[in-house]
Order: sequence, then C-alpha cells, then structure tokens
Amino acid sequence: MMKSAMPASIIFGLMSLWACQGPQKMAEAKLPLASSQLMQSGEGEHNSEGRIAPDDMFFAGQYLGQLTRFSWKDPQPKWSEDSLASRSDGAVFDFQANFSEDRLLLMGSLFFKAADKDGDASISEAEFSAYRWDPSDYGALGGAVNWNFGPEVYRRLASQDGTLNEEALRSWFSKMGPLLKRECERQGEQSYKLDLIRSWEQVLAVHDSDHDGQLNIAEQRSLKQGRAVMVQSLRVR
Repeated sequence: MMKSAMPASIIFGLMSLWACQGPQKMAEAKLPLASSQLMQSGEGEHNSEGRIAPDDMFFAGQYLGQLTRFSWKDPQPKWSEDSLASRSDGAVFDFQANFSEDRLLLMGSLFFKAADKDGDASISEAEFSAYRWDPSDYGALGGAVNWNFGPEVYRRLASQDGTLNEEALRSWFSKMGPLLKRECERQGEQSYKLDLIRSWEQVLAVHDSDHDGQLNIAEQRSLKQGRAVMVQSLRVR
C-alpha cells in the first residue's frame, strides 16, 4: 500500500477532466505523486515517464464493480435493447463520453476472463452466479465482492442450448450504460469523482514496489507496460 495518498486537490483536478470528458490525457501527471509544486511548476520532469492516465480497462473495471453493487439492490434488472452510445442528456456528466461503447464492451470481456473458470470459452449458469468482482482483475488493490445476479438473468442471456459466450456477454454489458448512468446520478457528481480518484490511487499503489508513496522511473514503466499487456490480452480474446 502507498504510505501517503496523492492530495485530493491534485488528483481531483486531473480526474475530473477524465471522468467528465471521456477518454483523453490527464494534464501533466508528473510523479512523485504527493507534490503539488512539481505538478504546477513542471519541475522534476527528469523523474517522470510523462503523462499517466486511467485507461479504458480501469473504467471498465469500475463499471463492473458498480454493476456488482447494483445486483444486490436489484438481482433481476430490466434493460433496454438500445445501448447508451446513441444518446446523452448531459446530466451530471457527459455520459456519452464517459460510458463509451468501447468501455462497456470491454467490461464484458473483463467479466468473461474472470468468470470462465474451466476455460471452455463459455459461461455456465454456475460460473455466472458465482462471479466475484475483484479489483485485481483490472490491476488495482482491494477486496473481492460477490455479485447477486443469478439463474434468472443467466437464462435470459443464454442461447437455446443453455450456454453463454463472450459475444453475448459483451452485447449485454453494452446495454448496461443507462443503468450505470442512473446509479451515478443518484450518487452525485462529487462522490462519483472521488470514488474514481481513490480507485486510481489503488492502481498506482500496485506498482509502488518500495512503498514510498510515489512512483520512480522503473515503477512508472512497470505501470505502463503492465497495463498495456492487460488491455491487449482482453482485446485479442
């Protein structure tokens, strides 16, 4: 774990751009993480690999955690056959950008990789019901949580032969945008942003191998390379 968290004033300003405006670069995420002076002055560039921003897999993992929590409120949710990609009302966030189609589809791949325990390229009813959202699946620290979607949801998604493949799962997750949007609106803008901040700090903490609360050059390279490999492994499935 990191000894000291990045000050909220620093990471909040960076993350708010990302959370509200979709997949774009964070402004000058220079490390060490705990120094606002370095962030503002540009000093210390020799200690940094450059800009470090949350990737699509991070957001997909966040959405999957959010959906897991929602499953305990409503284990048999209703969903539209339309995805969120075609609409946005601009409330609270620019959800059109934040819940992009690519991130929602990636959420399905992230789920499939974790849930397909026997490696047979399909999800059984037992595997679906037993899924546990685990932050380590998308490179973060934190405890695993069981989800509460069970046989009823599975049977709505499964094919006639009773199996559920990755394509069908990705299609279903792509339709979860409106549901996630409503949950974020209930939570509120500031609270949602702070959740993103804390979660991204847990990703950074994974690579803080010397536990000094900052990432040196080697740790920054480890972060970038490790996450690139994880994202690629999902996209080529």
